[in-house]
Amino acid sequence: MSSAWETTTDDVKTVLEKHGITVSEDRLNDIHSELDHDTIEGAVLDWNSMDNQTAAMLESIESQLIDCEVIPNGERKFLMEDIDDDDDFGTDDEDYDDDFEDADDDEFESLDDEVA
Repeated sequence: MSSAWETTTDDVKTVLEKHGITVSEDRLNDIHSELDHDTIEGAVLDWNSMDNQTAAMLESIESQLIDCEVIPNGERKFLMEDIDDDDDFGTDDEDYDDDFEDADDDEFESLDDEVA
């Protein structure tokens, strides 16, 4: 597991509480340690904004907890499909790409002159 993203027991507790599930601190620690943290990190790093990363983390935790029946009813309360892709800014953003396609080389040359 890398250190690009850390999922905490508080994050797990947030998901459980949203489902009305209360567990002891020991059980919370056990649940946290049983999660596939690499899967969570992969889901998180698909996004750029902190809000979307947090939403992706919560959805991934919830999905794993449903799969291992910690959340027994299978009801999903954290869905990334509710997130608007346009809220996230990344290199796949058309406006971002257009800005570079429309840029005039003279603009960059003048910046180079200012730096030199």
